Amino acid sequence: MATPAYLETEDLKKFREVGFVSVGVVLEEDEVRRCIDEFESTIVLKRQEQAPDYKGEFGLLPTGTTLKELSYSQDESYELILDHMVQDPFFREMLMRNPKILDKVQSILGPSFRLLEDQMFYKPARRGAPIVFHHDNIHYGIKDPKVVVCWIALDAATFENGCLQLLPKSHLKEIPHDRVPGTRRRIA
Repeated sequence: MATPAYLETEDLKKFREVGFVSVGVVLEEDEVRRCIDEFESTIVLKRQEQAPDYKGEFGLLPTGTTLKELSYSQDESYELILDHMVQDPFFREMLMRNPKILDKVQSILGPSFRLLEDQMFYKPARRGAPIVFHHDNIHYGIKDPKVVVCWIALDAATFENGCLQLLPKSHLKEIPHDRVPGTRRRIA
């Protein structure tokens, strides 16, 4: 049995003050490679469901697909697959039941919590519009949220290539979000 990987007291303090904490590596290199392979296979399968003649090369989906399009421009799309991990045995075991991840979540929320949503997000480098700053809860509307978002990058995530950026202490105040014209999206 693995040793629990709970957050240290200083990390918990930082989480509560700043609103986030980086926990470092939660997957070994071979696990990351397996996740990437499974993720790419999932993208290909989802595309084939939408366009049966799709041959497997990566690029942008044609306009009109049912995979969620998240950019401002109809010809620049991201792919977001919702609630796939709970159904897929590989991802369920690798990510959702991973003690390195669960122990850290339990450090913050305690032993009893539930999964609200899982997302697989695919955005090729230099494609599509950027995702702008926003509070995730604006999309869920949870009153008095006690929520943890676990973001795991499978590719190298750097400032130069457009990694996720977080605003310290933005969880402490409500920030107005405007609706993006022509969509259901809201941004800060």
